[in-house]
Amino acid sequence: MRLERAAPLEAASSASNLTSNLAVRMCNKGEEAISVSVIHKSQAHILPTPNSPSYMGQASTVSSLGSSSLQPVTILQVAFVSTSGRSYFVVASTFGVQIFDEGGSVILFSYDISKSPVTADNPDASSAPYAVGIAKLSTRPDTAFICVGASSGGILVLSAVGLDICFCSKAQNHDYSVTCLAGLDRTLVSGDTSGTVMSWKIDDKGKLTRTSFIRGPNWSCTCLCMYYDRSERAMAVAAFGSGHLRIYEAANLALRAEVAAHSRWITGLDVAVKAKLLVSCSEDSIFTVWQLHPDEKTPIDYVCSTSVSSHKLVGARFLNSEGNSLCLSSFESDLLHCYNLVF
Repeated sequence: MRLERAAPLEAASSASNLTSNLAVRMCNKGEEAISVSVIHKSQAHILPTPNSPSYMGQASTVSSLGSSSLQPVTILQVAFVSTSGRSYFVVASTFGVQIFDEGGSVILFSYDISKSPVTADNPDASSAPYAVGIAKLSTRPDTAFICVGASSGGILVLSAVGLDICFCSKAQNHDYSVTCLAGLDRTLVSGDTSGTVMSWKIDDKGKLTRTSFIRGPNWSCTCLCMYYDRSERAMAVAAFGSGHLRIYEAANLALRAEVAAHSRWITGLDVAVKAKLLVSCSEDSIFTVWQLHPDEKTPIDYVCSTSVSSHKLVGARFLNSEGNSLCLSSFESDLLHCYNLVF
């Protein structure tokens, strides 16, 4: 396999220096991306991909506002969340959580995280709370539970059914600030600034129950993603500030593989579920494609990599489930670098 550069996408502004600063909206049951989003300070820019019917149309910008127009807000992560009947654009920021329609033009829900109690014994929680880490869980096709991490170490759970979005519950188990979340059906994994990873199950009422945890290596867990392996077991891939990747069984967090993947902080991670391909990117300007479970005994294998010269990469996502097209964002650049994987 080899990588070929494709035509880039151009955002309205440059990308902020954030981990996982790239979101994609998938359609056709998750087969291909029709839009992407990148964050610049208090704004998230949504632009169509070549697969979108509105590819030549106008890009849109979503602005996050605080409880007053004078309150500065910094967006820390965005994500597209879909159910069988509706798609949402979720924004996590220094204000809290805001949920928009799929185009970002109508706000459907807002939650001020400063009203959420902060755990006093969390040494990592600052006086200015924030939300970061977004994941979707589902117990029924028409219902989404949207989980959002908090600097207090908690995880907020919101229920979304059509236009009806409400706060369900909050789980508080992390001793340090949550940095990232990933979900797969009823299973959630979460990571924090100490590198601790936890796994959870959600019930039909939106309550999270922790099922396992593993203490961290004192490097922040920067990114998480999930997939099913050959035996249909839920697996979690965790990236760390040390440049390492770890693969766990999601149910009990048993370590199945560890790779020294990059020389610096890993800033982006994604799985192409159909092809079982993994992409990781780092501050070292390099992104790498990996094959997950190429055979029964090998959890992960190297495929190919390349450097995006003079760019500090801050996000990486596949643009289809086959894994033959991917996109990367880079700090202080308005270009989204696109590549095709040629088999």
